[in-house]
Amino acid sequence: MASERIQRECPLKKQAIIWYDQCLVRYSDRPNFASTFNVSSYYWIVYNSDQSFSWTTQVKGISDAMFDNLTPKVTNNLKYAESFDEITPLSFSQKLYGMLQCIPDLSAEDCRACLKGAAI
Repeated sequence: MASERIQRECPLKKQAIIWYDQCLVRYSDRPNFASTFNVSSYYWIVYNSDQSFSWTTQVKGISDAMFDNLTPKVTNNLKYAESFDEITPLSFSQKLYGMLQCIPDLSAEDCRACLKGAAI
């Protein structure tokens, strides 16, 4: 369970976030979480694949395009957008999945700024 894991992974922390494929769990000792959200300290990329491959120029290009495509959808009141694309690095086919989400209490402008910082 996410609530058990966040306590185990982040004991005695005042703020924590744990991401899964279909949900996230967060807690904070601050009343307005959005004003304290710092993407540089909470941004992780998790790879869940049975085949490993390096991030080639092809993969980087697809992920950048996917990010650019999803950002306007997320910042136009959807707060959530997802996509996938097919890549064929080396000799096998692999799907690259992308998902962007902003917490509900972020304005569209703050969401866009947060996502821009995460894309660097």
